[in-house]
Amino acid sequence: MDIVHLPLALQFTSPGPILFKLGPLAVRWYGFLIASAVLIGVSLSQYLAKKRKVDPELIGDLAIWLVLAAIPCARLYYVAFQWENYAQNPASALAIWQGGIAIHGAILGGVLAGWIFGRIHRIPFWQLADLVAPSLILGQAIGRWGNFFNSEAFGAPTDLPWKLYIPPEIEVNGSIVRPRPPEFANVDYFHPTFLYESLWNLMVFTLLMNLFFRDLKGKPRLKVGTLFLVYVVAYSAGRIWIEGLRMDSLMLGPLRIAQLVSLSGMILGCLGLLWLYSKPHHSLIPKTLRASQPGTAYGALATTPQAPPTSLYLAQTNPPGHSNQNVNQNPSQNPNPSPNQNFNQTANQTPKSAPQPAISPNSETNFLPRLILGSIGIALALLFAVFFTNRGALMNPSPSLAPSPSPAVQVQPPTSPGSPTIQSPTPSPVAADSPGQTQLNQARVILQDVSASKLNQAIVQAQEIPPDDPAYPQAQQDIQRWSQGILDIAQGRAQQKKFSEAIAAAQLVPQANRPLFNQAQLQIQEWQQADPSTLIQGARRLIQPGQASSYNQAIDQLRQVKPNQPSYLEVQQQINQWSGEIFKIAQARAQKKQFSEAIQAAILVPEGTPAYTEAQRAIAQWKIR
Repeated sequence: MDIVHLPLALQFTSPGPILFKLGPLAVRWYGFLIASAVLIGVSLSQYLAKKRKVDPELIGDLAIWLVLAAIPCARLYYVAFQWENYAQNPASALAIWQGGIAIHGAILGGVLAGWIFGRIHRIPFWQLADLVAPSLILGQAIGRWGNFFNSEAFGAPTDLPWKLYIPPEIEVNGSIVRPRPPEFANVDYFHPTFLYESLWNLMVFTLLMNLFFRDLKGKPRLKVGTLFLVYVVAYSAGRIWIEGLRMDSLMLGPLRIAQLVSLSGMILGCLGLLWLYSKPHHSLIPKTLRASQPGTAYGALATTPQAPPTSLYLAQTNPPGHSNQNVNQNPSQNPNPSPNQNFNQTANQTPKSAPQPAISPNSETNFLPRLILGSIGIALALLFAVFFTNRGALMNPSPSLAPSPSPAVQVQPPTSPGSPTIQSPTPSPVAADSPGQTQLNQARVILQDVSASKLNQAIVQAQEIPPDDPAYPQAQQDIQRWSQGILDIAQGRAQQKKFSEAIAAAQLVPQANRPLFNQAQLQIQEWQQADPSTLIQGARRLIQPGQASSYNQAIDQLRQVKPNQPSYLEVQQQINQWSGEIFKIAQARAQKKQFSEAIQAAILVPEGTPAYTEAQRAIAQWKIR
């Protein structure tokens, strides 16, 4: 399957979530990318640690902590904001292989684990955070492609040259799932938000690496914590606008949670940078580390208040051949001895001329816990690569994947403009064990967030109740009210001049409700004529490359526009273009000596278009041949 179609456009098409299979086990792209991102990130952080004279084994130990904390926190974050889907069956919250994690939860969990790790080993948190920040944003850039393979986390419909094809149905764990939102079930192409965020993250990664190596050269010298705070600000800025394009965001009322968290991250990051560069450098270091201590875990060094450094990292040694008078002087003659001097003289009594590594762990003491934690981390990465399916909940599951039954709820009237007022009355008394009542209650739960797609899901659920069920009369009343609600939403979008959204919503009005369905179809025609782009987009979905008949069907649909309507000229231009495409298909058949097929295609060129005359001449020639 082609992933990118060139040269006219970048039309991304996922080859599927499975990388390869080993018997009954399926290795998925998402898990493979996450595992790869972890390995690449650890290697990069170890490389940066060497540049700062920090023992790379420290980064390996820290990585285990981060992985073990990030995964459960990412799941906990997602479940907390989707609790209504897990309240009836809390044990399902542990089924991470069914999808549902959030990157902000992973970041918060990693920050907490890094802080605890630093406290245990008496190493400044900000020093660790700066070493991890470039790897973190690079890992996010890699991991975002998992959304591409899963056909998820995409944006609104688009007709830009770069676009992502989302199939109408995909198979997940043996079940058929519809990834498209119901109101856009007939739309093929959406914004590739995974690509937007991946490219943005790569730009942030380039910025952080540039700052890191400029600091190595001393132009400029950065304070500890700068790289991590720049990461928080830059990533949050990109996530705010990219999240606004997505259609599967976690919501807190009318607000997108990821945007709220990103905005908070930007504000806190900016305040942190202002505070960082308005205070003395040593103020970030815990008091217990302001003087070098032989008993400090990993031998981590820190500066004294009398001699604050200006470089990015605190633990550094003098390079070979570099003279330092403080090291060569007697400590009694130097009121402000350097930390390297104190450590060399009081801890190890090593020669002053021999530079010491900033961190010198005791490998014999730490070998067993590292082996145990390392084994757990490797096993966890393998489980992710084998079983992990989706980052988030799929947008439109089939009825078989509907939520578990729950008590009936009252649907509150929405406050957003263009939304219907839907207040479910108290259900009439029915048998407590009625299957239809259970299914109707289940449909009402869907409407906790009122939208055209949610109303459509509830209608589909209620329509399955058989006529002999005691809940059937109440279900029919609800279906009538919900159908009217969908049409009200569509009319509200049209009042806001959002004709494409209005048409997509009106198409969800069920055919079983014939009066409302007919009214919706009439309004769809009006809205298509008011905004020809929606009509053209709908016609374009009929086209199949290389099939002249599909172009002919699309042209017939555009001919609904009359000459006295404002959109007539734009529609005629599209008709002329597609007529030319039909003639090109006919010419391609003729070049292959398939003259009968060429004639059949050329006959479909509509009369009155520029290509019609040429098509008639060609037909006459091909008949002779």
